[in-house]
Amino acid sequence: MHRSDADEVEALPRQAMSIRFQQHYQQHRGCCVVADRLGITAVRRVNDVCPLFFATLHSSHSAAIIDTKRFD
Repeated sequence: MHRSDADEVEALPRQAMSIRFQQHYQQHRGCCVVADRLGITAVRRVNDVCPLFFATLHSSHSAAIIDTKRFD
């Protein structure tokens, strides 16, 4: 009764991240501009949001790192 399917549990953070991205995209012009520049229209997995994270929070990183999606 209190057991959850592992796939369902793993999907919850991704769903929350996707919802939160859509909220920020619609409400914050800065997020919208950066996401559009990076070609991010939806967040379906963690890697989808990484370029946005680096572009907005860590602007001291080289743009080439973000553009080539080299997060290693």
